[in-house]
Amino acid sequence: MSRNKKIVIISICSFVFIGFLVTVLCLCLIPKTKYYKYNGEIYNDSYDYKDDYGYLYLKEKNSTQTKLYEDLYLNMTDFYHKNLDVKEEDCYTLFYKEDKNNNTLTQDEIMQVYFFINIENPKFYWMTYNFDENDCALLGICRRYRKKNDRTLLDKKINDGLKKIDNIIENIDDEFDKLKTIYDYIVGNMKYAYDENRQPSEEPWAHNIVGFFVNNEGVCETYAKTFKFLCDRYNIGNIPVVSEDHIWNLALFEDEWYIFDLTWDGHNYTYFGKTEEIYEIDPSDRESHEYSELLYPLPDNMAKTPLSFGLIDLKEDGNIIATSHSMDTIFSYFNNGNYEIVLNKYEDEVMTKFYLSYIDSNYNTLTIDYNKSGPEYYGSTPVKERAIISLEKDIILTKDITIKEAYFRKSEIKARKIILNDATIYLKNVSLGTNMVTIEGDSIVYLD
Repeated sequence: MSRNKKIVIISICSFVFIGFLVTVLCLCLIPKTKYYKYNGEIYNDSYDYKDDYGYLYLKEKNSTQTKLYEDLYLNMTDFYHKNLDVKEEDCYTLFYKEDKNNNTLTQDEIMQVYFFINIENPKFYWMTYNFDENDCALLGICRRYRKKNDRTLLDKKINDGLKKIDNIIENIDDEFDKLKTIYDYIVGNMKYAYDENRQPSEEPWAHNIVGFFVNNEGVCETYAKTFKFLCDRYNIGNIPVVSEDHIWNLALFEDEWYIFDLTWDGHNYTYFGKTEEIYEIDPSDRESHEYSELLYPLPDNMAKTPLSFGLIDLKEDGNIIATSHSMDTIFSYFNNGNYEIVLNKYEDEVMTKFYLSYIDSNYNTLTIDYNKSGPEYYGSTPVKERAIISLEKDIILTKDITIKEAYFRKSEIKARKIILNDATIYLKNVSLGTNMVTIEGDSIVYLD
C-alpha cells in the first residue's frame, strides 16, 4: 500500500473516531427523558407525580399508601394512553377494589390515597369512587366517561383550551403576572354551576376540569382543580386544600404559600394571594375553610402578609437591593441599614394596594413612599394618587419611621392601630381613613 493511501485511510479513521466521540459527548449532554414501563407499554413521564405535596406526605408517613398511590397513578396513566371503552359493569372496579380479607390498609387510608390523586391530578377528570354492598372501597371511572369517543372529544376540547392559554402565558416571565393571568382567566371565563333549584350542581362535569374547558361552569372543585391544572402546567407550586364542603388552593410565590380561592372571588381579588387572617371576616367563612384532617397538614412556610398589587422596591442608601410583590420578602433583606420602601403602581385598572402585618425593626432609618407614576388628570378631573396601605394587624413601632403619599385603611377584618412605642412617626400627604386606622401615641410629626 502506498504512503498516500495510508495517509488517506488514517485520516478517514481519525475523522470517524472524532465524529463518534462528538456524538457520544452530545448524547451525554442532552437531558435524559424519564420513562416508565407499565403493562408492557413505555410512557414518557412528562407529568411527575413525585413532586405532589400529597404524595410526598404519604412517602414520609406510610409506605403501603405510597405504593398504592404509585400503582393507581400508573394504572390510570396507562388507561389514559390506551383510551379504551369500559363495560358499564366494570366502571367502579376499573382501578381498585378493596379486599377486606387481605388488605393492610384501612378504608380511610385507601380513601386518603384516592383523594390525593383526585385533587392533585386534575387530568384524570373521569376518575371516581364508590362503595359496594360490603362497604368495600371501589375506585374507577364515572359512567358518563366510559366511552372512549366521549373522552376523546373532551380531551380535544381541553387541549384546544390549553393552546389558547399557552398563547397568553408564553410571553409572561414575571411570576406574579403569570399567577394573576391564570387567576383572571379562570374567574373571567366561568361561572358557578347551579341546578334548577339554585343548588350546587351535582353533574360530574361540574366537579372537574371539564366544567371549565367545555361548559364554562362549575362548583368549587372545578375552580380549584382548574387552578391546580394550570399552575402545574406553568410550573407554579399549587396545593389544593379541602374542608367539609369546600375546596380552594395554596399557590407558591417566592418560597411562601398564599391562599387563593377562585370560587368566592367575585372579580375583585378578595381571595387573591391572602393569608389565613382572611378567614376572620365572619364565622361562616372560617367554618367553610376549616380544612379536612383526612388530608395533609398545611406547609410551615405560610405567608404572613398578603401579596400586594404593585411592585415594592427596597432601596438601601439610594440603591435598589430588592423588588417584590411580597412585603415579607422585602423585610427579609433588613439588616440595620438606611432603607426606603418605594410602592409602585401595578396597572391602571387594578387598585394600587399594599399590605402590612408588621414593620421589621431591623433598620436605622426607614421611609415608605409612593412612586406616583400615573397621570395628573383623568379626563378633566385632577387625580391625586396615593397608595392604599391595608393594615392586616396592629403595628407597634419601636423606631422612627417616615410615611409619604399613602392612604391607610383597615384590613377587611377590623380597624387597626399604629402604636408608637417610644418612636416618632413622620407623615406627609397621609390619610388614616375615618374610623379605619388610628395612631396611639403623641409623637406624630406632619411634614410639609
